[in-house]
Amino acid sequence: MRNIFENKKEKRKRKNRNNLKIILILVLCISIILVVFLLIRTKNDNNVTEETSSNSENIEEQNVIEVILPARKEINDWRLVLVNKENPLPEDFTIELENIDSTKQFDKRAIGELRQMLQDMKSFGISNIWVQSAYRSIEYQKTLYENKINDYLNRGGTMEEAEMLTS
Repeated sequence: MRNIFENKKEKRKRKNRNNLKIILILVLCISIILVVFLLIRTKNDNNVTEETSSNSENIEEQNVIEVILPARKEINDWRLVLVNKENPLPEDFTIELENIDSTKQFDKRAIGELRQMLQDMKSFGISNIWVQSAYRSIEYQKTLYENKINDYLNRGGTMEEAEMLTS
């Protein structure tokens, strides 16, 4: 009887060792694949960097003034306006809107690009993406803010906590 238990115990040990060997081989194979992938990617990135570097050096040497001036002009580009708590929109700001769907609106100047991007994603089989939050009027944004404050207050928070968490 003792022999039977020892044989079963020995078989389990061998099976565990074999499983461990298989896991180690898999980890080794995955590691090798990752290293090869990273080496190939690094080589490709270096080639692109070298080409870009040599091209940009030529451009810089030939057109130093031309390269600097357009960057200054882009600051006034309507597409590059930072709006947040510290950088509010000007009081006289207006925007021409167009509907994305029955409930959401978007800046008319950029809606063509947005629609094209959504269409391109669909043509590539990406269907689980959508416009979640588009244009919000100041009044609607204030309503959302107040609702969130009230939500925190209803949960038992103080006004100071609610304002801090909402902000």
